[in-house]
Amino acid sequence: TMGHLATHHYELDGEYVDLDLTDMSVPTNAVPVTNLEHYVEENDKLKQIRVVKPSSINTIEKLFKEALRS
Repeated sequence: TMGHLATHHYELDGEYVDLDLTDMSVPTNAVPVTNLEHYVEENDKLKQIRVVKPSSINTIEKLFKEALRS
């Protein structure tokens, strides 16, 4: 099967479009996003690494320890 090419969702100006489930109509200007496109985009998001500033380490450690105690 070609499930990876099936439509995952529709977007309009980069935002998800809700479908009318009573008749499954799609707005005329909505763009289909395939399963493959969706999962490639989600995977790419996982490649972004946020580095903690050294000046914030003590604050993060304190908040983490407080969270463990509660």
